[in-house]
Amino acid sequence: MPLPRYANTDSLPPFLNRLKAKEHLLLCVLADSNACNTNFKNDAKQWPELLHSRLRDAFETQALLLLNSGISGDCVECALARFDTDVARFKPDLTILCLGSNDANRLENDVYERGMNQCLDQLEALGSLVLLRTPTTVMEFEPAPPH
Repeated sequence: MPLPRYANTDSLPPFLNRLKAKEHLLLCVLADSNACNTNFKNDAKQWPELLHSRLRDAFETQALLLLNSGISGDCVECALARFDTDVARFKPDLTILCLGSNDANRLENDVYERGMNQCLDQLEALGSLVLLRTPTTVMEFEPAPPH
């Protein structure tokens, strides 16, 4: 669904400039299980941790902190219910919003759209830059794989 007021990436360069200047910044991920609860072998990491690590390496800074607010099974309404405690009180500089995998089977499109717009409005009110991330594709296998 289009959310044109957030489609502009002009606000990303100032954030990157702040990273270059090694300012203290908080990166928040507000998501469902696509950002948490994956059991990897050999110390592999989930995408928020990989992104965090790569940004810190690329900009040679330890001043970027990560707040992973991903909770397995969450839908947009769940994320809104915990928004104040899990996001707002930390006042993130950049929030990556990635919800929708669980909503697809639970909510009507208009309910999902209203919830996403409410999340975006609340993040904008905090002064957080917002990036929307497409939810991870879920593939069904028959028979189910052994892992």
